Amino acid sequence: MVEIEKPVPTRSPVGLGRVAAELVRIFRHIPNVLRSSVIGTWVGILPGIGANIGSIVAYTATRNLSKEPERFGKGAEEGIVASESANNATVGGALVPLITLGIPGSVADAILLSALLIHNVSAGPLLLTNHPDIYFGVISPALAANVVMRLVMFLAAPYIARLASDSLNYSLGDQGQTVSDAYSALQSNLGGMASGD
Repeated sequence: MVEIEKPVPTRSPVGLGRVAAELVRIFRHIPNVLRSSVIGTWVGILPGIGANIGSIVAYTATRNLSKEPERFGKGAEEGIVASESANNATVGGALVPLITLGIPGSVADAILLSALLIHNVSAGPLLLTNHPDIYFGVISPALAANVVMRLVMFLAAPYIARLASDSLNYSLGDQGQTVSDAYSALQSNLGGMASGD
């Protein structure tokens, strides 16, 4: 039996050179992000298609345009960037048919449409005319959320990355214990209901 040693992740100090190298790596993906975001937005505009299809279409387009398509399916950064950019862009695209035509583009938009109907507001072409406060109340928070999330993720990225490099033994043990506790509580609760206690 062959034992494989796992390399111990080391945290290199963050210096100006490392930051510059990471920025170059990020800016290298900007054309891919823009292309995949446009694909995701257009797929999101089509009602009922969903984020999964947008991710697949953007991933396939990026793989077809790549000089090294054999790297895809093995963790190529370009594929991950394309898939996630399109996935995020479908959310905003799905709002377009809801706001303009009253047709929900996704499950979340169907819930938003039902909330509007509960308040006797019909989405569609007259939404901006009849209820501009609601119209801008939907659009403005979406824009603000994008800006705030960009800042939060930019600041939190090193800590999130550290979660991936730390040992999973700690988190998996806690999750297993939580699942076990929830199952035990459910069993005892159901047993009490069945016996009439």
